[in-house]
Order: sequence, then structure tokens, then C-alpha cells
Amino acid sequence: MNSGGDIIGYWGLGSSQGYIRFSSGTITKFAVPGSDSTIPNSINATGTVTGDYAPSTGTTRGFVRNPDGTFAEFDPPKSLSTTPNIINDDGTVFGVYATANGTRGFVRLADGAIDTFRLPANQWAKVVGVDRKGGIYGYYVDAEGVSHGFEKHSAGKVKTFDVPGYVDTTPVGVNLKGDVVGSLETPGFPAFLRTKGKN
Repeated sequence: MNSGGDIIGYWGLGSSQGYIRFSSGTITKFAVPGSDSTIPNSINATGTVTGDYAPSTGTTRGFVRNPDGTFAEFDPPKSLSTTPNIINDDGTVFGVYATANGTRGFVRLADGAIDTFRLPANQWAKVVGVDRKGGIYGYYVDAEGVSHGFEKHSAGKVKTFDVPGYVDTTPVGVNLKGDVVGSLETPGFPAFLRTKGKN
């Protein structure tokens, strides 16, 4: 849901379509042309949507749906599967993509330019949020199946963080200040709050 109360989702089994439920109550359905499945993942304040879709042939790709209903489809270089997770209000998209050497992160600017970044060795990863300075936050799952939080700031490398004493650290959201909230596993399956500048 965006700041204006517009909600995204998808419906259908197998061959799914996306929808936007506007704050007025109007519902608009959509699908990337030629796709077998369209999954919206994020909507910004302007009503621009990003997500992933499965074409009739080939691998999962990313898309941006503009407020006028037009689409831009994209992949980072050498992507085997592209998953946009977040779009901010200036149209920058943040997400992950699969390669032959594991999952990496990407940033796609509104003009279509794409920058990529390496993550620690992993089976899978996800971006969960971005702070006001463009810091990227998410998590990855290592070869043993353990999840770890990560953050990346514009000019820096990816930094891993874990809550001491717990097996899994899985961020699920971040605010504009960079405070991270998430879940943990054993012992007890509690939640955590990581405030800016603290582990």
C-alpha cells in the first residue's frame, strides 16, 4: 500500500493478473502483455508499480507499470530470474536477481539505468526497504539455510548483521531513519528492533 491508500495485489491460480485498488474504491486489473503471470510487489505515491512476471517463454523478468498503464520490462545483466521488491517515490526500483553464482542485488533508476551489487554467498535474498538516504536493507539465506540481515549504503559495501544468540535474523521492514524490524527463530521466535547505529 502506498501513502495515498492505494493497494496492490494479484489474483488467479497459475496464470495470475495484478490489480490496484485505489483509495476511491476503484479496482484496475492489469497484466504485462504476453505474460503467463504478473505479480506486483510494490507501489509508490505516484501509483507506479513494480513487480515480476513470467513470460510465455523464458525466465522471470522485472517490470514497471506507469500510472498511464504503459509498461517497461527489464533485467539486470546476466540475470536468470529478476525480482523487484521495492519502488520509491522517485521511481527507483530495488530488488534481487539470480545468477549462476547466487543471488545479487540491483538498483534501477527511473531512467532505466541499472546498478548491481554483490551479496554474501547465498541461496536466496530479498530487499525489504530503503531509508531516506538510499540505504538498502534486506536479508539473505546462506548455504546452511540460516538467514542474515544486510544493509548497503550508497558508497559502501554490503554489511551483514545478526541478533546475538539467535539462529535466524530476518528483517521484514525499515523506516526512513534506517531502524529495522524483523523476526528471529529459536529460542522463542521473538521479534526484533534494530535502531540506527546499533546491532
